[in-house]
Amino acid sequence: MNKEGGSEEANAAVKEAEALLIDVPVGEDVGQYPAEAVEVLKAAIETAKEVLEHSATQAQIDAAKATLEAAITAFEAAVNKEGGSEEANAAVKEAEALLVDVPVGEDVGQYPAEAVEVLKAAIEAAKEVLEHPATQAQIDAAKATLEAAVATFEAVVNKEGGSEEANAAVKEAEAC
Repeated sequence: MNKEGGSEEANAAVKEAEALLIDVPVGEDVGQYPAEAVEVLKAAIETAKEVLEHSATQAQIDAAKATLEAAITAFEAAVNKEGGSEEANAAVKEAEALLVDVPVGEDVGQYPAEAVEVLKAAIEAAKEVLEHPATQAQIDAAKATLEAAVATFEAVVNKEGGSEEANAAVKEAEAC
């Protein structure tokens, strides 16, 4: 027959875990907790309570307490932290440098005005993210979007007309 164990420390761990969930900010922003982390901690609390509500051995109580403490540690580590923005700031500076004295127009070597405006908007959007506390995922997304806009911008420079390629394309289309 199992001997019922002492549960004071395990009950204290349950109370600690429950206190963490009081008015916990849930979301994707800095200082908030992912919903998944909240659900995992709630499940660990319920599991520990079930063990404590039934006649359990000291080993079962100790295991429940250890599991709950591990869940508390994981929950506390799951808070969305502010990300490092050095690389994203560098990407903004590089994009801004592309716009310094950029030739705008329809001639060879110039950039379409629309392309300049799109790149300016992408730079401003990235700056908006970087001006406020942001998670690493938010910073990485802003950087990736900006890098895509830069690549598109660089690709749309007006090039010398390749009439041979154009004529070949027309002939191919006419053949269909």
